[in-house]
Amino acid sequence: MRENKTIFSKLNCIAIARIRNLLSEHKPFYMADLHIHSIYSADSVLRSEDILSIARNNDIEIISVTDHDSVDFYLNNDSFLQKYIMNPCEFPIILPGIEFTVKYTMYSTMCHILQYGIDIASNEFANDLYLNKIAYWNRIKKQFQRVYENSALQCFEAFHPENFNIKNFIRFYKDNHIITLPDYCIVMEYIFDTLETGNIPIRTLSESIRREINKDPCELRRFKRINAFNGIKFEENNNKFQQIKIISKLLAPRGVDDEYDGYESSGSLSINDFGQISIESLNANGITVWAHPNEDKLYLIDDIMKFKCKVSGIELNVRNIHACNKCLKEICMKYGLFYTVGSDNHGTKTNLYKESSCYRLPFDELYKLYSCLIGGI
Repeated sequence: MRENKTIFSKLNCIAIARIRNLLSEHKPFYMADLHIHSIYSADSVLRSEDILSIARNNDIEIISVTDHDSVDFYLNNDSFLQKYIMNPCEFPIILPGIEFTVKYTMYSTMCHILQYGIDIASNEFANDLYLNKIAYWNRIKKQFQRVYENSALQCFEAFHPENFNIKNFIRFYKDNHIITLPDYCIVMEYIFDTLETGNIPIRTLSESIRREINKDPCELRRFKRINAFNGIKFEENNNKFQQIKIISKLLAPRGVDDEYDGYESSGSLSINDFGQISIESLNANGITVWAHPNEDKLYLIDDIMKFKCKVSGIELNVRNIHACNKCLKEICMKYGLFYTVGSDNHGTKTNLYKESSCYRLPFDELYKLYSCLIGGI
C-alpha cells in the first residue's frame, strides 16, 4: 500500500505542476480527454500504449484513465508509469481518476461519478471501492438466477444450471480477463461463448426471445421489451464484439428490469439495483464531477451539490446524446461549477476524435479544475 500511495502521490504532484505550467502559457484553450477506459474496464480494449498513441495523434495535452470502479490501471502498470514519472514531458499529463457507478433513485436508479486527483490511501475511498466490488458480485449472482428464470434461454440445455453456472463462469473469467471486477459484459461474453460451444446461432436465440416476449403477461414490460427488440440491428458477418453487444441488447435491454409488482421475472439480465454505493454515501476524494448527465435530469443538481462527495464540475462527454453542451455550460455558470471534456473511449477506433473542438478545455475551466485540485489534495 505504501508503494501504491507513493505512485499516486507522485502522479498527482506531477499533474498539478504540469497543469500549472500549461496555465502559465495563457492559451485560450487546452486539449484534454478526462474520461478514458483501459483494459482494466471490462468493456474496454485500450492498453496504455493505445491510450498514449491516441492522445499523441490528436494533440491531447491532458488525459485521465477513469476505469469503472477500479484504479487497477495505476496499480498494475508499473513499467509504463515509471517511464512517465522519470520523463513526464515526453507524455501527455496523466491525472489519476476513476468512474464510480452509484445508485441514484431519482436518476433512473443509477448514474456515474468521476473523481480526479484521488488519494488511494484514504480509508473512505477504499471502503467505497470495496462496497462496489461486493455489489458487482451481487449482480453476477442475480444475473445467473435470471438466466434460470429466462424461458427463452432455458429452451437450450447449454443454459441449464448443471452447465451454465457461477463456478464455470469464474473459470472462464479468470482464463480470459485480467480485471478484478466481474462486470456485466463479461457475463455477456460468457453467454456468447456458451452459444458458440452449443452451436446455437444468435438468430435462433432471438427467435426464442421474441416468442417469450409476446407471452409476457405484464403489458408495460412487454411494450418496453418489444421496443428494445425492434431496435436491434442484425447484420451478417458481425465480429465477436458486435455479436456480444447484440446479446446484451437481447437479454439485458436498457431500462427493462424485472421489478414489476404482481408479475414473475421474465429473466431480464438488466439489473438496476445490485447493492452499489449510493450517491448520497459516496465520499469526497480529490475532485468530483458528474459524468455525462442527461439533460432531463439536470434539475437534480440542487440535490447533488448537497451530497458529501462534493460535486464541483459537470462533464461534457463526446458520446453523450442525452444533453446538449450549451445546457450543461449554462448549469455550470448558474451554479459556479467548472466543466470537463471527455471521450468515454473504450476502443481503438479514433472516430471519437474527428471533431477536435470537442476536446478544447478553455483556460478558465482548466484553471477552476486546477484550483480545486490544489485545494483538495
